[in-house]
Amino acid sequence: MAVDKRTEMIIQEIVRRINRTDDRLRILEQRIKVMDSSLSSLEASSIKQTNELKDKSLAIEAKIKIMSEKLDKIENLVEKLNENLKNYAKRSDIKEIEEMFSLLNPIKNEFVTRKELLEILREEKT
Repeated sequence: MAVDKRTEMIIQEIVRRINRTDDRLRILEQRIKVMDSSLSSLEASSIKQTNELKDKSLAIEAKIKIMSEKLDKIENLVEKLNENLKNYAKRSDIKEIEEMFSLLNPIKNEFVTRKELLEILREEKT
């Protein structure tokens, strides 16, 4: 009986240790499941953000392309305007023409005929 009691105590100790090990194993399995779930969630979030960034990048590239095309059109228009401006008179040219007209304007200036000039010169001599 002493051997049976001792054997029984050994068996109980073994069962207790096995139960404790089983509990530890169950806790570790739960932690692994939680970590696996967190990792899956993190991967899904990362994939979603990557896709969103790709979409935004494509949208930005499209906008840049459109802006580049518009800028090219504007540059072409500016070149055409500059070419057209060469055909127009400058302010200094217009001033010069105005001065020429004012010199030749009979209303502002008095012109004399040849006869009148000769007559004035004769009068001054005498």
